[in-house]
Amino acid sequence: MDLSRLIELTSGDDPRARVDGLLRVYEEATGEHLRQPLLREEADRVRLWMMHSDLPWVVYRRLAVGANVHASLASKAGFVQQAACGVCDLLPLDGPIARPSFFPISVPPFTKQNAAKRKEIHERVVREMEKTADRREDPRTWGGLPICATVVAVQDQNRKTIDADNAAKAILDTLQGTVIVNDAAIQHVSAFRMKAPETKGYYLIGLPRVSAGI
Repeated sequence: MDLSRLIELTSGDDPRARVDGLLRVYEEATGEHLRQPLLREEADRVRLWMMHSDLPWVVYRRLAVGANVHASLASKAGFVQQAACGVCDLLPLDGPIARPSFFPISVPPFTKQNAAKRKEIHERVVREMEKTADRREDPRTWGGLPICATVVAVQDQNRKTIDADNAAKAILDTLQGTVIVNDAAIQHVSAFRMKAPETKGYYLIGLPRVSAGI
């Protein structure tokens, strides 16, 4: 395989052109002609070929979103909470199973849990789930499905700053038994900490279902 040609064909900024270049090299190497959009089984074959060819560094590169102007911190936090992960493959929601995927928890961010905190958070999460009970099945049907978790911890700017990773771990541990049966199902975590004036503090959680492995 001509690696210099592969790099040339997949080094542009247009994601579709990069994939087209990769598929041209794939066709030359395997004899199989593929066109976009790829079916899932076709995409899986290309990924396996990349792995077997020791080419994991040839990846889909998203165009940068650029600077976003938000009217409020709440708007920015919501945008981050629901932003698509650039690594995990989101599973299609072709039914109401496992909704809601995104929800708030109105407790100040914390780094260590205790029995009282767990009980309080469970009650708040259940109330949030009840608001959309007519649009989804029991979230515990997520059992066995991989999850890509996003945690946005919003603190009052006058409170002592907490570590984003510790705040994320504490809330995800506490969520076990409600929307998360076992935190071993979480295969990827994005953690953010934001600070704002005059807020009691809260979490925004995103838990979309994703495919396992490549």
